[in-house]
Amino acid sequence: DHITARMQSYTFDKFGWFTVTLDNGQVWKQVQGDTTYATRTWKKPAGSYQVRVSHGFLGSYNLQVHGLPGLYKVIRAP
Repeated sequence: DHITARMQSYTFDKFGWFTVTLDNGQVWKQVQGDTTYATRTWKKPAGSYQVRVSHGFLGSYNLQVHGLPGLYKVIRAP
């Protein structure tokens, strides 16, 4: 029903949406159009962040970073 993992890396595109690679090898991308931006709160190295990815409404997924505000809508990248 959810996974918890440490970030391995994160990047932001020109619109401010992120792509996160987890230490378990999964890659998650923020859904375009999401109105919550991580660029304002993610300032540390990726390895210092622990994330939780859980099921959201109607088959969607949510990503949260432990200890930081924000709930991000994400999709799993191939």
